[in-house]
Amino acid sequence: DYAHAAKKFDAPYDTVRRRFLGQHKAPHDAHEAQKIMTSAQEEVFLEWMVFHAQEGRPWSQSTIQRQAESFTGRKPHINWVKGFRRRHRAQLKFCGTSGLDPKRAVCFNPGTVKKHFDELGAAIDERKYKIHNRYNMDEKGCQIGGGRKRTGRKYFFPRSERANYKKRNANLELVTVIECCSADGEMLQPGFIFSGAGYEYEWFQDHPGISVGLTSNGWTDETQCEKWFEESFIPQARERAGDPEERVLLIFDGHGSHVTPKMMELAMANKIDFHLLPPHTTHKTQPLDVAVFGPMQLRWTERMEEIVEETGEGLPRYDFISEYMSLRSSAVTTQIVKAAWRKTGLEPFNPNVFTDADFAPSRMTSTKVTVPPSFPASENRCSTDSESDADTDESESSSESDSDDSDSDDRMDHAADSTPLPADVSDQRSHSSSSSDEADVTVHELGPKVPQFTPTPIDKRSSLQNQISILQRDLQACNELYLAEFARRQKSETNCHLARREIQSLKGRINAKQRQQGRKSNRFQVDSNFLMSDAGLAQFNEANRRKADKERVEQERRDQRTATERQAQDRR
Repeated sequence: DYAHAAKKFDAPYDTVRRRFLGQHKAPHDAHEAQKIMTSAQEEVFLEWMVFHAQEGRPWSQSTIQRQAESFTGRKPHINWVKGFRRRHRAQLKFCGTSGLDPKRAVCFNPGTVKKHFDELGAAIDERKYKIHNRYNMDEKGCQIGGGRKRTGRKYFFPRSERANYKKRNANLELVTVIECCSADGEMLQPGFIFSGAGYEYEWFQDHPGISVGLTSNGWTDETQCEKWFEESFIPQARERAGDPEERVLLIFDGHGSHVTPKMMELAMANKIDFHLLPPHTTHKTQPLDVAVFGPMQLRWTERMEEIVEETGEGLPRYDFISEYMSLRSSAVTTQIVKAAWRKTGLEPFNPNVFTDADFAPSRMTSTKVTVPPSFPASENRCSTDSESDADTDESESSSESDSDDSDSDDRMDHAADSTPLPADVSDQRSHSSSSSDEADVTVHELGPKVPQFTPTPIDKRSSLQNQISILQRDLQACNELYLAEFARRQKSETNCHLARREIQSLKGRINAKQRQQGRKSNRFQVDSNFLMSDAGLAQFNEANRRKADKERVEQERRDQRTATERQAQDRR
């Protein structure tokens, strides 16, 4: 019923009729031939954009242009990119980014997080820690001038002015603040570490319970951490526990200065247990990092700008603690602390708090290669029993950079809910060798069936008009089937093209890592602390010559020792 459809969709009667009869196409279909890429190809591009964005590799406008140029052979205009954004504004947004360290992207993976929750859950079940006896400790650096980061506020300026300035305190002196929060939403009294050798009276005035330490640079060290733990944390935690037999749990990262033999002795004597968070995962697993330090830092930067406006000068060193404690009471509330524990899955205890989207950045170093869901071989499954050379290199380099890193098997074990890359696209392995180091690749070819078209039977006794109508419907159905298969082929070609570029990118990363690991031989030491290029090359060649002579002498000694041992065996 054209009239009913026109009323329902609020469209003209003739438009509905022509659209139904195929006399008029939708705008995106009518202009298909004028596009740089078809709708099917754009769908694949969109999937790969989302796929890369989830891994922490978002596409910029220039990236879209380069990807489209590699596929179509010509670079699209920036207006095409803007049109692409408009066409897919329901799925895409154009915005700024937050930085993510590659080590954090690698180490925050399902295997590592599962081990973290398993160990923590077992400790909670065994020791029965009460909520007010569970703590998270970490330190943050506060610069007296507020730091180099901006607040994001915008201001009014005359249009005639080109340089838009705002006065800010340039003092970058660092003060380390040691914070500790409880799962019930309470914050313990903080500790402060200043640089220098002298104290200020105002630091201790009106702030009972805080601790203040001094180091040469304002950073924490083993001594300061031990002092804070013994004289600040233990008294506060035991007082809140009440019963001296109740056990206390302290959760923190595995930084070298956080765990010392003396701290472990004090912990055992005071019934305090430690749980170390996995390295490079605190941006997701530590309550203080997740929801406490961020708002506090923003409020601190804003307040430092306000002080410059009010006084024309920066914050005096002696007023640091007063200003910090004042902001802390308003910026860090009980609700915020509880939300931080909830978002990390620590209280209430929730091992499934993180989703596949949270683990997506770790896919780059996973042994299970992933591609977007629409990849043409979506039914294929590849299973490997051993890690590739690239994964091994990644594990070794990460363990060298941080001795506290988790085991490579846990760090690389990633079970993403994405499509494995089929064997014909992945890096081919030689199956002629029977070595156990070779990966056992099993591929099950379950590709789509060939589309079948069954024509409608025609009764020869029916009227000619009826037979023509049946043939027209069959022709339309056959045309739709052809267009669907053509679109599927375009999607497959686009997927394979982007997968090929992805493999090239991965090979480039592997080669870069190998070059980085192999350049240790290019490092040399000399007595001089200043060299011109000619002298530097000469010193490098001389160092290599001495190294080669040393290796030759050592080899001769080994050969001589081997010959002596062989002669001794012959005499026996």
